[in-house]
Amino acid sequence: MAVFQTYLSFRAQREIFLDIPSTRKLQVKISPFVRCFAAAGLLWLNPRRMKTILIVFHSNTGGTYQMAEAAAKGAASEPEIRIDFTHAADAGPSHLLQSSAYIFATPENLAMMSGVMKHFFDRTYYPVLDRIVGRPYATLVCAGSDGENAARQIHRIAAGWRLKPIAEPIIVCTHAQTPEAILAPKQIGGFDLKRCEELGATLASGLALDIY
Repeated sequence: MAVFQTYLSFRAQREIFLDIPSTRKLQVKISPFVRCFAAAGLLWLNPRRMKTILIVFHSNTGGTYQMAEAAAKGAASEPEIRIDFTHAADAGPSHLLQSSAYIFATPENLAMMSGVMKHFFDRTYYPVLDRIVGRPYATLVCAGSDGENAARQIHRIAAGWRLKPIAEPIIVCTHAQTPEAILAPKQIGGFDLKRCEELGATLASGLALDIY
C-alpha cells in the first residue's frame, strides 16, 4: 500500500523574476534540485509556512485510488503544501488535526460510501469534533452508475464538523453493472483524472494563498 507522507513537485527550469534594488529585473532559471533545497530552507526558517492536505482514500478495484492519486499530483504543484496520502484504514484523528485541508475519496458500494471509509469517519468523528471547524475539503467518489448518495453521506459528516466545501463532489461513474464488471480492476479515463488533478491543485493554491 502506497502512502505518500510528503509530496513535493517542482517544474523543471521554471522561470521566476527577481526584483533587485537599483538594478533592472533579472530573469533567472532555477533547477528543480535548487528549488527543492530552497523550499526545505523556508520550512526550516518558518515551519508554520508548510500546510498539509490530508487525502484519505479507500479503493477496492483501483478506481478511487487513481482519482485520489491524481488529486495528490495536482496538489503537489504547490511547493509550500505537504500531502499526507493515507489509506482510510490507517488514518486517525491525529491526521485530521495535523492537516489544514482534506480530500475524502471513496467508492460507492450499494449506494453508500465504502465500509472502510465509514469506519474511518466513525473512529474520528467525535475525537475531532469542534477542533477542525472551518477547514476546507473536497470529495471524490468512484461509482458504478450514481454516486450521489455516497457524496451526500460525506457532506453530512463534513457539515457536522463544520468544514467548508471548496467545490461540488467529483463523481466518476464506471457503468459497471454485472458482478464481474463490478469486481474487475478499474481504469479511470484521462478526462476524469484531469478533473481530480485540477481539484487538488485548486485546493492547494487556495490554501497556499490563505484563501481558505
